[in-house]
Amino acid sequence: MKKKEVIAICIAPVASGFLQGLVMGNLAAFIFAVIFSYIFSVIIGFPALYILNRNRLEKFWHYIFAGILGGLCVGIVIAILVGFENGYYSFASIFMDFLLLSFHGVLVSSIYWLIAFLKVSENV
Repeated sequence: MKKKEVIAICIAPVASGFLQGLVMGNLAAFIFAVIFSYIFSVIIGFPALYILNRNRLEKFWHYIFAGILGGLCVGIVIAILVGFENGYYSFASIFMDFLLLSFHGVLVSSIYWLIAFLKVSENV
């Protein structure tokens, strides 16, 4: 694994924390999201990264698609662990939650790809 990829693995999950902090508007949401982002990066992100690397899929859109799937997987895991309390949540609310989690996945995978694979000129 290249040095840039290790740096990307360390930095990318923080993007999810920034997004959640902006959505919820407080520091506690940022901290909470960063902690869970690293946990889900290990549970879902590492296997996805392994599959992408094993199949030599290094294009940006591969990572976007993986991020969407990863975010949906996180949503499913959260739904299983937390559950939906007796129909308390509407379909629109559940859909928006899955959409937001997919966006989290896209953001983290995009940041990872930008750090790990984007060629930056050293003459800058």
